[in-house]
Formats: sequence, C-alpha cells, structure tokens
Amino acid sequence: MPEWRTIYDWMYRDETLSAAIARAREIGYDKMAEEVLQIADTPVMGHTQTVDDKGSTIRTEDMLGHRKLQIETRLKLLAKWNPKKYGDRTTIAGDAENPLKVDVDAKELFDRILTNMELAKQVKSNEDS
Repeated sequence: MPEWRTIYDWMYRDETLSAAIARAREIGYDKMAEEVLQIADTPVMGHTQTVDDKGSTIRTEDMLGHRKLQIETRLKLLAKWNPKKYGDRTTIAGDAENPLKVDVDAKELFDRILTNMELAKQVKSNEDS
C-alpha cells in the first residue's frame, strides 16, 4: 500500500481518481452512519465488578457507556467530515448556496430612528419635570 501522501499526489494530478476517491468516501460515510444504527440496536453484554468493604460483586449488563462512546465518536466524525449531510448546524450566515438577502429602505429606517430618538427625548424631559 502506498503512503497517504503518494495517494494525495496522485489525486492532485488525476481528477478521475480524485472523484472516485470522493465517491468512495461518501459511501464510507453512509456505511458509518449505518453502523451507528447497528450499534444502537445491538446490546453488548459485559461484566462490571464492584469492590467495597463487604466484598466484590460482578454484574452482567449491557455496556451502555461503551456503545454511547462508539456512537458519539462516529456521529462527531461524520459531522466534521460531511457537515452538510450529517452536521447539526443550521445555516444562519449566507454562503454560496444560501446567500442572505437583506432589503432595507435606508430613508424609512433613518426616519424611524429619528422618531424613536425624539420620543426618548420627550420621555426624558417628562421624567425630569
């Protein structure tokens, strides 16, 4: 197997290879998402031992903490690797696909600001009286 930097060099030089690897990564992300469901749906039994002054107790139980760690790790990686598909972020800022458009009538806004300032002056003068 060649070094990763060699593969990246090949990808840089060959758009077809680069596109094929990108498709393979997308398939891998989907496979990882399916693994998350499988991990969540499949109990993993294990043993926990508790030792106290009365002795030790061994319990057989589902390893929930371990499964939760596996799920959270995969979900965080998916969100980082492909945030548009697996991320939690809601787009608030504009970007190329979702540009923000703000229509402001500057004169109307300025008039409203002046009106509010005038009202604030009136309230202050009434409070001072």
